[in-house]
Order: sequence, then C-alpha cells, then structure tokens
Amino acid sequence: MIDKKSKIFFGIFFSLIAISVVLIYYRYMVIKDIVFLTDEKAFNQSLLEGQ
Repeated sequence: MIDKKSKIFFGIFFSLIAISVVLIYYRYMVIKDIVFLTDEKAFNQSLLEGQ
C-alpha cells in the first residue's frame, strides 16, 4: 500500500499536470493566443541549406 503522504503528493502532482494541460489547450485552441512569426526568405533559405 502507498502511504497517505505519497497519495497526497501524487494527487497534487497529477492535478497540477492536468490543470496545466487544460490551460494550455484553452489558451491555444479556444482563445487562439498563438502567433506564428515566419520570415519567408529565411524559411526558404533554411530549406535550401538543409539539402
């Protein structure tokens, strides 16, 4: 059996992970608070250099 302190620790730990995943999903999918900065010239140059 797991002792009481370990249960509390794992409960808090996994709760914090779940909350952070929900907040990240909400921020990027619901609010659409994401900015893609792409410099087309630099992107195309990096594609050419990768060959």
